[in-house]
Amino acid sequence: MNHDEDLSDYLDDRLDAAGRARVEALLAADAALARRLRLFQAQRAALRASAVSAPADLKASLRAAALERAERPTWRSLLREAFAPKPWAFGAASAFAAALVVLALRHDKPVAPPPPVAVEAMPDWRAASAELSAELWTDDDGGDHDEA
Repeated sequence: MNHDEDLSDYLDDRLDAAGRARVEALLAADAALARRLRLFQAQRAALRASAVSAPADLKASLRAAALERAERPTWRSLLREAFAPKPWAFGAASAFAAALVVLALRHDKPVAPPPPVAVEAMPDWRAASAELSAELWTDDDGGDHDEA
């Protein structure tokens, strides 16, 4: 029979007097159960020893962190601020438009096309191809073994 819940309640002092007496009688009669109780006690002590205690000012530090996070701007508000109209934007747009008008008025002459270039007679491609292939194969001395 599994008595782990009874042992846990015994350790946590959650049993009434009759329950405590029943568990103590079981412990006196069963050495394995007494060993199990000692194991539970050792585990409980190890857990208490390894537990990290909360700092005394935990509530204050959590409140400060929440306030800091609340004061930090969101990415949406940063974008809204970046693209909001600036006081200098109207002046810059006006200056740009004025520069475009000046360029358009000063540039009243069309651009002259380049002078025609005399086209020479194209050499015969067959002769050029034969000349090129002769150059490709005549400069090979055979020392580099690049042919298969």
